This record gives sequence, C-alpha cells and structure tokens, in this order.
Amino acid sequence: MTVSMQEKKACLHWFLNRHQVKQRDCIYLLHYLMREEHLLNHVHFVYDVQYAPRGILISAEGAKKPAFKFYKNHLVTTEVDKAFHDMRLNKDEPLYIELSFLGVKRSLDYHRVLEENPYIPDDYYLNESDKQTIDALLNQTLSVGYEVWLRKEIDRCLDEGDLEQFHVLSEQLTHYLTEEQHTLMDSHPLNKK
Repeated sequence: MTVSMQEKKACLHWFLNRHQVKQRDCIYLLHYLMREEHLLNHVHFVYDVQYAPRGILISAEGAKKPAFKFYKNHLVTTEVDKAFHDMRLNKDEPLYIELSFLGVKRSLDYHRVLEENPYIPDDYYLNESDKQTIDALLNQTLSVGYEVWLRKEIDRCLDEGDLEQFHVLSEQLTHYLTEEQHTLMDSHPLNKK
C-alpha cells in the first residue's frame, strides 16, 4: 500500500490537532516534516519503530510509551534536536515514524497511513505457546505425510512384485506405527505422573 504525501500531511495535522504531545519540541519537528514534502515522501508510519534502522517515536499525553525516541542503527536518543539534525542531513533516506496515543489501535485516521514495518522479526508476534503449537502441528503433518508415503510405496512394491522392497518398507511402517502408538500413550493425560 502506498500512502500519498497528502494523506501523511493530513495525518500529522490530525494528530497535532487532536492530541497533546508529551514533549513540546516534537511539535516543531512534525511541522518541519509537513513543510518538507521531499522528506515526507520518504516517511513511513509503522508500529514498533524500534526495529527500523532509522525511526522516531512520538507520544501524546495518556500514551504509555516514552515521550520521544530517535533510533538510528541501534543507537537511541531522547533528544529531539538530534533527530531534527539527522532529518535535515538525510532527506533521501527512509524514515519510520510511530505515533503513540490513547486508542492508537482503534484509530481509523492513523490506520489509513500505517504501513507494515519490514524490519519486525518474523517471530515477533509469536509467544512460546504459539511456537510449541506450530512445532507440534508441523511434526504431526510430517508424521502423517511419512505414513501416507510409506503406504503408497508398499502398494507400489506389491503392484510391481518387488517383494524385497515390500518387506523393507513393511518393517519401516510397523516400526513407525509402534513408535507412534508409544508416543500417543506417553502423551495421554492419564499416563502423566
């Protein structure tokens, strides 16, 4: 989704008119952004800006996040003038901005300009329980796929009269089914100590 410069400007106007920023210097920084159209073309509004190589977090009163943070290549500062200086010197570099305010997740005005943050780690939204569920599902899928493959190969060997391979695969299937039965018995809630 491409967000137009006019939509970005409208969002910043909306934010400044609707919310009181925690740090006054941020007002000047946002007004500068709205005036510098070339720079505004390189701005992307995202969540979790701390993962971007160059990003700014600006919070309004009532938000739980800090008033201001500027991130650049794993360095972090709370000084607005450093971000302002960097913006002026690097007008052609992408700049990621996160606005934090009460009700941010429900704001249609803000969501109109939001883009996906390409720097968020792949597993960022997964907790340990999600990872375990995914692993279990993958293991089950692989297991079922292996059994299906073995049965097809056994049928093929019978069709072709390959008794030697038939016996090898039949042993593998028997071994697999025995292991699978033990795994199911061990994981049954009544068998846990």
